[in-house]
Amino acid sequence: MDYLKYFEKAIIYIENNLKEDISVNDVAKESGYSYYHLTRLFKSMFGESVGSYIKKRRLVNSSKELLYSDKKVLDIAIDSGFESSEAFSRAFKSIYKVSPIEYRKNRIDVFVGKKKKLELDFMKHLVENVTIKPVIKEIDSIKVIGIKEKVTLEDESLPSLWEKFREVYNMVPNTLPSNRAFGICEATPQIHLLSETMEFNEIIGLEVSSY
Repeated sequence: MDYLKYFEKAIIYIENNLKEDISVNDVAKESGYSYYHLTRLFKSMFGESVGSYIKKRRLVNSSKELLYSDKKVLDIAIDSGFESSEAFSRAFKSIYKVSPIEYRKNRIDVFVGKKKKLELDFMKHLVENVTIKPVIKEIDSIKVIGIKEKVTLEDESLPSLWEKFREVYNMVPNTLPSNRAFGICEATPQIHLLSETMEFNEIIGLEVSSY
């Protein structure tokens, strides 16, 4: 499938509507993908969600306006899609490490947190060189020791679970020289109804010789 044209349509739509009240559903509709398919492919390809990309691109534009215009911070916040200057300030500070007011006062156009527009050549490179189609493989029976939690696809609970495991993986006994790690989705009767909000058990662990 030609993913590139769908990603390109999505990015063009986002860039042309950064000051509009657009949602991920709007982007999905414009690209020709379903919400679920677009969010999964976008994150697997570019390493972040569609919503995160939109927010960071808006913050880049707002940083320019803080430096090169006399607009009020509240007006810039509203134009950037934030409901209040407080929400805008929190998001801005999480990326630029200073408040919008401090950023304007310093008058330094920094590179920290600059989210560049995804260009066609870069997207083409990713699409042609990264495999995002599932590959089904059968392996011999193995034993795995690790941690298990309920997670969903709509938040950062799955990456967070991997981070938790990174902190305790050296406590796993009887590991093998291969040091193979596994992320195991535990099947449930509802697995065929998988959605962004559905909870499922995920096991993160290392292959071991015995329990």
